[in-house]
Amino acid sequence: MKKLSIRLRVTLWYAALMILLAAVTQIFMFAAGERLVRTSSENSLIAAVDGNLNEVHVSADQLDDDHLVTFQDGVYLLYYDINGNLLAGSLPAGFEAEAAFQNEAVQTAQSGGYTWYLYDAQRAVKHSDPIWIRGIISSASADTAFGVFQKVAVVALPCLVLLSVLGGYLITGRAFRPIKRITETARQIGDGGDLGRRIALGDGKDEIYALADTFDRMFDRLQSSFDRERRFTSDASHELRTPISVVISQCEYALEHAGSMEEYQAALETVLTQARKMSGMIGQLLELANHSGQGREPLRLEQIHLSELCLMVTEEQKEPAAEKNITIKTEIQPALWLLGDETLLMRLLMNLISNGIRYGRENGTLTVTLRRMGEQLSGSVSDDGIGIPKEHLALIWNRFYQVDPARSGGGAGLGLSMVQWIVQAHGGEISVESEPGTGSTFTFTLPALPVEP
Repeated sequence: MKKLSIRLRVTLWYAALMILLAAVTQIFMFAAGERLVRTSSENSLIAAVDGNLNEVHVSADQLDDDHLVTFQDGVYLLYYDINGNLLAGSLPAGFEAEAAFQNEAVQTAQSGGYTWYLYDAQRAVKHSDPIWIRGIISSASADTAFGVFQKVAVVALPCLVLLSVLGGYLITGRAFRPIKRITETARQIGDGGDLGRRIALGDGKDEIYALADTFDRMFDRLQSSFDRERRFTSDASHELRTPISVVISQCEYALEHAGSMEEYQAALETVLTQARKMSGMIGQLLELANHSGQGREPLRLEQIHLSELCLMVTEEQKEPAAEKNITIKTEIQPALWLLGDETLLMRLLMNLISNGIRYGRENGTLTVTLRRMGEQLSGSVSDDGIGIPKEHLALIWNRFYQVDPARSGGGAGLGLSMVQWIVQAHGGEISVESEPGTGSTFTFTLPALPVEP
């Protein structure tokens, strides 16, 4: 059974159910047939006899038979005197049974191979003896009609079962057609690696259409993820190639051409600078992989006093800011708490502030703000530096992206990518507003704790 397709299994189950239903119907019809025939015959018999009771008239001790009815709706009506002598009417052909009179009672008799039903009623007559009216009806007519119905049912029910099974097979085939398309698309993607293929069933409200739409959205996310990883690998290879090339060239030059200690020292300083750059880049890559990768280290959530953390990070960044004579101003509302990872939140603030210092102008100002806005904590870092052109604003969050590598100050272009991920991992949002030559403002929002712990 497990080797059969779902379509065939559903059809077989449907067929078995329909066959069982048809069999039960047939059994019920045959079982109830005799009762229905008897009830129909008795009702016709009683109605005919009772309907003609008042039509019996006797005058001068003689039965007035001018208006007597002797046959009505398949019922033979016979009129007898008190002694059982037939006064009017005739027995039906084939009826030879004898039965005593029973007032208002239905009797059954077998004669001529048929079942007969008899019903007697007595009519009181003034100044004379009562008159008996006997009705006789054969079950043959009702049996014949019911027999025709049974024959029709014997033919019709199997045909109905066959049509139902065929219809069920076609309907299930049509219902499972989208699943076949889903399977085929998944196979093509798996065999050919073409993540651009989609099921694209279109609009629909049933569960299969919802499943197909879910798969399409999953394929979209997978394609985006693979594209990002491909770009990441390419960008990382490109970024590491340059310092490695410099290290190799400096080593080769020092080994082949350096003739003095000063030349060796210059080569080693260049190698050290590039090695430090690679070390910083690899450290940032590892941090991104440890936190943002699938199945990697989860956030270590705890209650964080963000106001104090922001003041601490700002204080630590005053020394590098002083090298460019940049003044750091703070507008930090006290006692602001949230649930978060302290290490990552510290990295968030450090990256934004160091980024503002790196691209801020000499003798400029850097403003750090933090305040509560409803159920959110809103923070911002504003500088008055070189700014970012409008066409680059949407790209600065990409890994390794640099608006102007020559003015990056040795950065690898991973800081803002890390910042965006940290904010999103904490359920927040981040945005940037910038004007070339005027400066940039990075604004983030994070969910706040309802009350101070």
